[in-house]
Amino acid sequence: MKGTDMLTIGEVAEIMNLPTNTVTSYRSRGYMPKPDKQYGRTPLWKRSTIDKWLATRRDYTRSS
Repeated sequence: MKGTDMLTIGEVAEIMNLPTNTVTSYRSRGYMPKPDKQYGRTPLWKRSTIDKWLATRRDYTRSS
């Protein structure tokens, strides 16, 4: 959702440089934080929620 602080799975995948299917799998397996909001069937996360979650992941390093 460009222009907002809320991120879709696709946008989270883009941030992580992973395929969307991988992030969808992370969510279904309970590896991701619960969505901050649901718009219909679309889960949405605050950017701050994802940033905090990524900071706790040892296997993730943000590339510049």
